[in-house]
Formats: sequence, structure tokens, C-alpha cells
Amino acid sequence: MTVWRQPGSIDDAIAIARGVLGNQAMADAVGRSISLIDQWAHPQSKHKPNLLQAAMIDAAYVRKTGESPPILRALTLEIERLSDRPIPKAHPTEAVARLLAATGTASASVMGSLSDNQYTSEERRQDLALIGEAEKNLQALKSAVQGHAGPREMRAG
Repeated sequence: MTVWRQPGSIDDAIAIARGVLGNQAMADAVGRSISLIDQWAHPQSKHKPNLLQAAMIDAAYVRKTGESPPILRALTLEIERLSDRPIPKAHPTEAVARLLAATGTASASVMGSLSDNQYTSEERRQDLALIGEAEKNLQALKSAVQGHAGPREMRAG
């Protein structure tokens, strides 16, 4: 039997994640039973994942697909609906601070790894992961700058 879910709802997001991940992978991601996953997926059920479980499901979804997390998208829509306004984008200065911190951490790690002239595969793996985080922060800064309305643009609205 097909169960109707409001598009963009939390129930719909859980069903999307379940469809992509499958029951077992979703249950494994949160350390719960498949029967509980079945309950979460039903719109009339009072059983829903808590915030940490929702984040774990979204993380598994992102790892598998590389796409935007469905539960976070649904929560964003719900917050915008309840507040009757769009969620503001991060200010570029916040993104700059995160980028500088991530770049500093990555740079310090690389310098430390190279200091003894023995660059191990574990050090390389760790350094590449930190560089990847810095790259994500650079992309976040780019998005923040692209989406930022300057003072003139804000007055015009």
C-alpha cells in the first residue's frame, strides 16, 4: 500500500533517505532496529528520529550520494514556513573565519608532518583530510560571498 507524504516534509525526507540507503543501512547508521525505521517512515507514527539520529541518517545519505541531505532540507523548509521568512545565509565574515581556521589547521599539520623528513602514509592521509576540510570552507566562503546582499542591495529591497 502506498502511503501519501507531504512533499518536502520530514516524513518525506525520511522516506527518501530510506529509499536510497535501504532499511538495514539506515538502521545501522543510527544503531536502531529495522522495525523502528519502519515506524519512522510512516507519517502517522509518533515515532520519529531525534536530531542526532536525523543527522546520522543525513550523513549516511551524503556519504552515499554526495547530494544535499534530505532531512536537513525538510527542516529548513519547516523553519522557513514556521518563521514566515527564509533562513538567512551565513555572513561572509563568518565563512572567512572558518576558512582561516581550517587553512591554519591544515598548514600546521602539513608542516608538522614534514618536520622530521619522514612523511608517513598516515600523516599524508590526515593532511589530505584537513586540506579537504579547508577546501569545503573555501567553497562555503564562495557561496556566502555570492549570496551576500551588500548594504546598497539590502536598502533597495
